Amino acid sequence: NYVATILPFMSGKKFRNAFVHIREKNDYSPIEMEGLSGKGKTWRNSETAEYQIFNWKGIRLSTFLCYEFTDIVARSLVKGYCDIVALPVYNRDTNYFSSIIESSVRDLHYFVAQSNTSEYGDSRICAPYDRDSKDIVKIKGDTNPLAVIGTINFAEYKKYQASYYPKLQIKLEAIRQGAKEKSVNTGRKKIKPLPARFTPSSSDDNR
Repeated sequence: NYVATILPFMSGKKFRNAFVHIREKNDYSPIEMEGLSGKGKTWRNSETAEYQIFNWKGIRLSTFLCYEFTDIVARSLVKGYCDIVALPVYNRDTNYFSSIIESSVRDLHYFVAQSNTSEYGDSRICAPYDRDSKDIVKIKGDTNPLAVIGTINFAEYKKYQASYYPKLQIKLEAIRQGAKEKSVNTGRKKIKPLPARFTPSSSDDNR
């Protein structure tokens, strides 16, 4: 129930080093609580859950440990601040976690790299892509432990994020111009919807 983040870096030009961060999970699952209680053990959930975001070579990384990822509030904390979530789990309810992962990569727009035991499977790298491309790597499981490597086109992902809204504004402006020209050509003028909290003026002011 601990997760370690190990990030390599160079110290000067000669020495290789690594940053190491280890933490205990914030929240234990009900099954873990039952198992520990049955063995006469205790557990401790964090009074204030803490999550970290690491910036490594321009890539923003965060970790969630198994049951922590079921907390929608915790997931929302990294919205807009994270590119990749590493998710080590020991979880038999793969359908439940699959739904959470596929929702998260779309809603929060990051990659999720889940590592589950080969006994249960569904180790995967899930991306904020379309239905047919979202699973970069996905394995069902095996009788033996496996190490699987998937490649993320990170530069393309960041370029898309940076250009999405500017391109959308250009597209919307083109649509508006097309609608305006069509309205002029037909001789009809459309009244646009009122803005939020618009207060109409009195009849005495209409002069």
